[in-house]
Amino acid sequence: IFNKCHSFDIEVGKNGYLVATTHVDAALGKTFVSETKIDSTVYMLSKINDTLQKLNKTLVIMLAPNRGKLLIEQTPGWYKLEQKRESDHVRYAKKLSQTAIKFIDYDQWFSKLKTASSRPLFTKCGIHWSNYGAALAGDTLIKLIEKQRGIDMPDMKITQVVLSDSAREPDADLNNALNLIWDVKNDTMAYPVIVFDTTKKTRPSALIIGDSFFFNVSNQGITVQAFKESSFWYYNNSIFSTGSNNGKKVADVSLSEEINKHDVFIVIATDVNLHSIGW
Repeated sequence: IFNKCHSFDIEVGKNGYLVATTHVDAALGKTFVSETKIDSTVYMLSKINDTLQKLNKTLVIMLAPNRGKLLIEQTPGWYKLEQKRESDHVRYAKKLSQTAIKFIDYDQWFSKLKTASSRPLFTKCGIHWSNYGAALAGDTLIKLIEKQRGIDMPDMKITQVVLSDSAREPDADLNNALNLIWDVKNDTMAYPVIVFDTTKKTRPSALIIGDSFFFNVSNQGITVQAFKESSFWYYNNSIFSTGSNNGKKVADVSLSEEINKHDVFIVIATDVNLHSIGW
């Protein structure tokens, strides 16, 4: 009633957009990881990267985009939008760019793509990148791994984009969190139809550690088609794998064995989770 949400972190913004205030705060630098913590994390990642390269393995950092930044114009008028300091995302990107670690700054890319794309990269009622945005992210990830490993991975192609007013998971997860009698009306959403050419292609094994942003990529079948085996360690705790470890806890598997059997290691986090990246 009166556009008042009784759910943690969610407010009704302009044009009926649902806004996650913690993500806006992260974009404005109101949350803050100390420089010492960032320097220490990047230093350790550099050491890990050096060792993995010697083992002919690849490390990739995915800095997922921040919905609060990409849709900041939809923030409620009463919300204070003054920039406190550089966001953790910007500071991590700067530090990583000074190393040999390969990373993808999706926040920067999506900011440029936002004005050029006629399809939503974030939906009106979803906290994560849209299914369409996640497909673009997955394609970019494959191309980077191909380049770094000097291999020819399965070719991903979007054959068509289906427009729909009915949300598929997780394009309305903010709406679902509100437990409403009547759902918030979403804008028209875009759902890519993806096909892969796997003929005579190389499919490395991948281990991914990160937050829920990766589910949008894997749920579209991208990891199944692109990798021989993919194992997603959700918050470095629960394992979602196409191999034998599916359903297990990270604490119950051998880290050395997992390192040995995978070729690519991916760490993904969005702005609000950078304080614990890698977990």
